[in-house]
Amino acid sequence: MTDERTSAHNPNPSPFRRRLVGGLRPAEVLQVVADYRDALSSTHAELLEARAMLSQREQELEAARLAAADSVAQTLLLRAAEQAGRIIDDAEVRAANVRSAAEADMRATAREVESLLEVKGRLRREVGELQASLDAADPAEGYGLEGSKTVQLIASPIDDLGALAELEHDLCALEPVEDVYVREFADERALVEVTVEGGASLVHTLTSDFDRPFALREAGSETIVIELLPAAERRSSLELI
Repeated sequence: MTDERTSAHNPNPSPFRRRLVGGLRPAEVLQVVADYRDALSSTHAELLEARAMLSQREQELEAARLAAADSVAQTLLLRAAEQAGRIIDDAEVRAANVRSAAEADMRATAREVESLLEVKGRLRREVGELQASLDAADPAEGYGLEGSKTVQLIASPIDDLGALAELEHDLCALEPVEDVYVREFADERALVEVTVEGGASLVHTLTSDFDRPFALREAGSETIVIELLPAAERRSSLELI
């Protein structure tokens, strides 16, 4: 009767049921201890299983992290390659533009030189025509060009227009030279028509009075070919080939 009341008031009665006299029952105590041991073993097994699952999840997380890092690295490499390609393409476009501009400048300079040579030739012809008209009108008042001789001088190497102008100036400074006309200039080579006074020798004048070192390559009656030497070299003797 006592057990029924206890069960009615306590839905989970203690396994240790007391007897009216004599305390706890030994068999019940042993059963409870065995039940606790079983529960503890089950809990330990569940704990081991949970640890194994946790280790597996950690490995999966590390693998996912490595995969994500590799993906990020691949993305960065692709971006770097794309950026390098754009830089190379831009550099090639700029280089092409610079080459085009340089070629255009060279063509424009060549046209200017040709125009200057044409203008100079036209002026020379006009001066010659004027001189001929004056000589025909009054031979006694001529300008002393009677008996003058024009010789073609081929000079090289001449790097640029500045060097060509310097050569022209040096030739004009020679005493028997009456006129200097640049007929052609290309490939570091100039064809210059030099008019000297009658009886004067351009070869003799160059070898004795020309202020620049040179080597004489050809000395004809109508054509003279010289090779200009660097200013540092001294002309010890006339080289004739």
